[in-house]
Amino acid sequence: MISMDFCKFIKMIVFIAGTLVLSSCDQALDYSDSVQSSEQSFSGEVAFTVNNEPIWHFDILSAAIAEGVIRDGESFGAGHREYEGVVDRLVDRVLLAQAAHTLDLMSTPEANRQLHIARRQVLARLYLDHVIENRVNERAILDMYEEQVRLQQIDDSMRFSRIVMDDKETADSAREQILMGRSFNDVATEYSTESSWKRRTDAENFVKPNRYRTPYPEILTETSVGGVSEPFKTNEGWIILKVEERLGKAPARLDEMHSQISEFLTHTQVDIAIANLKKRAIIEYPSDSSSKDGKTQSNQNNSME
Repeated sequence: MISMDFCKFIKMIVFIAGTLVLSSCDQALDYSDSVQSSEQSFSGEVAFTVNNEPIWHFDILSAAIAEGVIRDGESFGAGHREYEGVVDRLVDRVLLAQAAHTLDLMSTPEANRQLHIARRQVLARLYLDHVIENRVNERAILDMYEEQVRLQQIDDSMRFSRIVMDDKETADSAREQILMGRSFNDVATEYSTESSWKRRTDAENFVKPNRYRTPYPEILTETSVGGVSEPFKTNEGWIILKVEERLGKAPARLDEMHSQISEFLTHTQVDIAIANLKKRAIIEYPSDSSSKDGKTQSNQNNSME
């Protein structure tokens, strides 16, 4: 049987390796006076101290992410079943780092090189986080979703009825009455600013959703057959829709595709960011070294446009 101490040792090794890509690594690998001084200005909250060194709640959260206990963005606190184990291993790591600092083990060229590599990993992650935060947002996700809806609805046909009203208050009241059981046609007769002839003609014809301007395609996607949409505003007024019949399969809703689109955009923007940096970079190989295909490389790439 594997002992608990051995399991703890394995987790700690995994943790130390994982922190090379997280911002917690610098705090654990370098305990010079300048770093300890800069830690005092950190705006987080101190969780506990080890030999007078403050350990922040941020450190515990970073440790949990590095160990794979939680994902980046998830909360982590004392109520979590893995919390005590993460804290215990973090304390061990801090004590080991303090011991290394006491013996001045980080002053060797090899140790300094490892610290430099760790810092490079942290900066790379920070830059990618910056790219993702600025380029993968709800607007970008919605734009891609609208394009996906358009593509999926190319061969789609449906019949739908609508009620056009002058203001949101009237539209909210009309929709509430329909949801309470009143006939859609009766509500349309009372509230719609369109003629009864146009309402009836439109409801009888199958149409392509993409022939309408946004947000009609998206609203029709979100509305099931027999369902009534939320009110939305156009240059005609406030609209509510009822989908009468659909010949094709309805595209997936935004909430169903949100995570998939977000993940796709994240990978795409990371690839673009790296490609653009490579265009600006000057990457040179020693004359006696070879590339993967066996040819000597010494290239200067063009600047990013």
